[in-house]
Amino acid sequence: MKYFSRVVLLLAILVFSFSIIVSAQENAREAAKWEVRDFLGKLFEANKAKDLKKIESFYSHNADVVFIGPTNNDRWVGWTSFHKHIAPIYADKSFKYTKMAFRDAVIYPSKTGDFASFSVIVDEAFDFKGKTVEVPGTRFSGAAEKVDGKWQIVQHVYFVPLPAKEEK
Repeated sequence: MKYFSRVVLLLAILVFSFSIIVSAQENAREAAKWEVRDFLGKLFEANKAKDLKKIESFYSHNADVVFIGPTNNDRWVGWTSFHKHIAPIYADKSFKYTKMAFRDAVIYPSKTGDFASFSVIVDEAFDFKGKTVEVPGTRFSGAAEKVDGKWQIVQHVYFVPLPAKEEK
């Protein structure tokens, strides 16, 4: 009987410990979702303000960070490569965002809460060389990693969807 009691007690401790671990992982994942959502909001604010210094702080500076844009030629590897592309656009005084907001965020954090994939729909508009351009429903997805307590984008995919074809 004494042996049986010890086994039951040991099993109860194991079940309790496992439930604490699972709960901690779920809490870490839920916290990561909100952190990444806030992080993305701040990234879009920095983009709307054309603040390249601030934008730079949202991205990993590892040589293998990847940026993919909306055209066949839009693929840059490394922050320096991407920066060379966006710097002249953001420096152009005729370019100004008039709207940049994201919605329908889907954020999938790792169990440990230090890595997350994300996907959002972006509604944006800007003035450029005297023309107003509205681009609703662009897609921005990627992956972010938490390094030293700070989120950084390690993969960036941004594209404008083609209009849906009508089904016949």
